[in-house]
Amino acid sequence: GLASRFRIQEREITSDLGGKIIFEGMQNHNAESIKSLEGYRIGWVEEAQTLSQRSLDLLRPTLFRVPESELWFSWNPNSPEDPVDAFFAAEPPDSVCVHVTYEDNPWFPDGLRVDMEWDRGRDPEKYAWVWLGEYQRKSEARVFRNWKIEEFDEKRAEMRKMIAARRSGEDR
Repeated sequence: GLASRFRIQEREITSDLGGKIIFEGMQNHNAESIKSLEGYRIGWVEEAQTLSQRSLDLLRPTLFRVPESELWFSWNPNSPEDPVDAFFAAEPPDSVCVHVTYEDNPWFPDGLRVDMEWDRGRDPEKYAWVWLGEYQRKSEARVFRNWKIEEFDEKRAEMRKMIAARRSGEDR
């Protein structure tokens, strides 16, 4: 019931109380333009895992020129080396980092739950990344996808060799 209070245009949304929402790209080729913004109190970077260090370095002082300004990031982690992850790992002063998953969504739809359970049973690493917000651990370039790490038992390996040798001898 608040639509009448906002004017939605192609490049911005304004409110009858004087607020303004703009949408700006932060790719390296146009990140410099963010420095010309002035007077904005809140910045929200969506898909922040793709934000470059250069863009982050330009955005922070631009937004923090205004007293009591806030900078919000939302992202799906890929790697601890991503600039936004490295930034929060350093625990900057006056910052809050909240890890949320599908479990925190009170409106999580049943259709997505079916997909999530399928990923959980078929590909635990994908499930952990997509649904639990953990770092992406597997690469599409990986040749073997069905391996696991376990203790190596030298005696068991010797026994397997002996059994294999006997079987090959029996087949002759």
